[in-house]
Amino acid sequence: MKTSWKAVVRDVFIICFLTFIAGLVVGKSFAPGPAQFKVFVLSNLFFQIAGFTIGGSITKTYRIKHLLIVAIGVWIVNVSNIISGVSTFTMWLVSLPSTLLMMLIGGGLSFLFVPTPKTAHVTSGSDAEQATPKQTG
Repeated sequence: MKTSWKAVVRDVFIICFLTFIAGLVVGKSFAPGPAQFKVFVLSNLFFQIAGFTIGGSITKTYRIKHLLIVAIGVWIVNVSNIISGVSTFTMWLVSLPSTLLMMLIGGGLSFLFVPTPKTAHVTSGSDAEQATPKQTG
């Protein structure tokens, strides 16, 4: 399977954009404190799931592999939270399992919205030989 890096970047951007906007809204709507932190975490989880659902719905073949690469990309981009002082290195490090969980939930939802085609057309590689019916003459 050839990875479409353009699609990976697109989906990483979608997820990071959604969570960034949600973070801004929560930051402006709630006074700093435990309530703000709880709402921030919940909105982050919700919008990650939404982003992975969108990304999975757009990508119809090799969906889980694609979303796994996207999840790692999102996690790496979130290093910027350490640089901006929003997060610590330890918090960033332990966020990988939750990012992967949101990927699984969003990816699962994407299969409900856009099922995998019964016949996927493969145009190149060893999969093409297996997927293309042989002509008998």
